[in-house]
Amino acid sequence: MTGQDTDPMSTATFVEDFEGRARRIGRILLGSWSAGDTLARQVRVDLEPAAHEDHTPVELLSLGFRAVVKAAFALDSPPDELLPAWSLQDPPAVRLGHALSALPIRKRLAIVLAHQENLSTLRLADAMGITPDAAERLLSAAEGHLEAILQARGDDIEFEPKAHRAR
Repeated sequence: MTGQDTDPMSTATFVEDFEGRARRIGRILLGSWSAGDTLARQVRVDLEPAAHEDHTPVELLSLGFRAVVKAAFALDSPPDELLPAWSLQDPPAVRLGHALSALPIRKRLAIVLAHQENLSTLRLADAMGITPDAAERLLSAAEGHLEAILQARGDDIEFEPKAHRAR
């Protein structure tokens, strides 16, 4: 840890702020407000020791996303065999959320972290503890699976894949 451009107060503030980000990610990943709150609390517990150490902003983000991945794996339940019912009249965000819920957690994580949190392939790989090539393959497979689910439902949501983008 370098300690440059950091101080314990800014690190503590980051942990507090990242809890809100983790809550939002958890709600998308796990499909409910209470699951998002639970994920956020677990991320805060995992990040709390970092609040008393010096970290660069990049190190803090890396620690934060690793904590999100760890908590998501711990809290996830297997996707239902049947897709949740939704109507093409539902708002696009609702329809996309239902389609995401049908994916395995690794694929959901890849999509949410790449699309919602705008992580690069390198950052996604770091957060998930895999190689950049494996992260790109996972993201590509996840996007393909999500598009197949949407197409099977006759949904016309515009979904732009991010796999194969610059690292």
